[in-house]
Amino acid sequence: MKPPYFKVTGRCDTGCSVDTWQVDRKQVRKISTSGQEYTIDRLVCPQCNAWGYVTKIEEVKG
Repeated sequence: MKPPYFKVTGRCDTGCSVDTWQVDRKQVRKISTSGQEYTIDRLVCPQCNAWGYVTKIEEVKG
């Protein structure tokens, strides 16, 4: 993926074997259907497919 992109760290609280994980996202700011801009705050756990919480967002520059 070409920079700039974001490295997002997530945390799962369901008790599965994955404690934290990292994913790369091109954008972390989205626009809701009502027009409000927001930053993502949840990710899907790769192990149990439950919603996990974002703990850290880092911007990666080229």
